[in-house]
Amino acid sequence: MAQYMLQVGFSSEMTNSMIESPDMFDGSWFRSVVQRLDGRVVGIWACLGKYDAVMICELPDNTSVLALTNAFRATVPLTKVNVTCLLGLDEHEAALKKARGQ
Repeated sequence: MAQYMLQVGFSSEMTNSMIESPDMFDGSWFRSVVQRLDGRVVGIWACLGKYDAVMICELPDNTSVLALTNAFRATVPLTKVNVTCLLGLDEHEAALKKARGQ
């Protein structure tokens, strides 16, 4: 399965809701959607900087990650979502060899 990193920015509406109910964003919604898509959550972190939270998950394919981001955007008040496909070092090495013509 491929690994994906989702970086999200919360709207002020979402931030206000979380201040009122700090356990609101405990990751249970995200975990349930990933599991429904036959995936697995590696971890969820709050962060400082350009984004408010980072999630790493394993999903079977790009269609599943698109379904996840669409569900996220439709359900959670966000200002931005960024998705990055994460490649293992073995995949990186294979790509370098392909680039070299091997």
